[in-house]
Amino acid sequence: MNNIKPDLKADLKNPLHKDILSQKIKEQLLRITAEDNLVNLFVDTQKSLDSQIVRVTVFVKNKYSVQLKLRHRVEQSLKKYFGYKFKILFNNADLDKNELIRLSGISGTNSISFIDIENVLEIKNNNIEEIFSNLIFKTLNIGRNDNVIICANPWLIKKLNKVLERNKYKDNIIFFNASGKDASDFRIAQIIQKLYTNKKIYRYNNINIVSGDGFFINSSKFLMKKGLNVKIFGRLSSSHFEYKKLSNYVPLSDKCVVIGVL
Repeated sequence: MNNIKPDLKADLKNPLHKDILSQKIKEQLLRITAEDNLVNLFVDTQKSLDSQIVRVTVFVKNKYSVQLKLRHRVEQSLKKYFGYKFKILFNNADLDKNELIRLSGISGTNSISFIDIENVLEIKNNNIEEIFSNLIFKTLNIGRNDNVIICANPWLIKKLNKVLERNKYKDNIIFFNASGKDASDFRIAQIIQKLYTNKKIYRYNNINIVSGDGFFINSSKFLMKKGLNVKIFGRLSSSHFEYKKLSNYVPLSDKCVVIGVL
């Protein structure tokens, strides 16, 4: 792969090339963090304005043990070696102390919604604020006894917070930082597991999972087997095909409004 620029997606589908890529990435990551801090990493592609980027999502035991100021050096070294641009994103593999404190403060009883927002919104859409508002205030109809957990990247969190600034229920909505491939899925699964373990999830009459990603089908079935009332929401145009087989699936339009009647 060195000094060769074949099609990036084809490169990542080639097991040998992907293995070489992963090994080299790990080797470079050890320049900025200890080996025992690494938990897992995922590699995928991301389009920029003029090129494709190799996105590396790294899960670590402690993000603050990474020399983040030197991350750009690792990205440049990988670009020099492979000929591609790299973007490296770090996430804690478990909820940190501050996240656990925020989670412990939820106090609703009517519903709790877990939203993989980047899977529901089309980030390039110029109307994401309007679509987000539709989801929160029309589709989920958030009120005083409802809680919402949203996982997203920092840029999107900042943008969506502006939609909530003047809403009286804004404190019922908690954002968790998750950047990169599968990071939001992973974080939501952690949160659901934490609330199930401490039995807080049983206080809610309704549980909503908003994504469209097939990752959450088993989570939905697991919670339903425990006697919980679960609905799984997703855009009809992009939801995993298995969603349509679920009795608790609620299809949404591309503007995140319910299609048909619940």
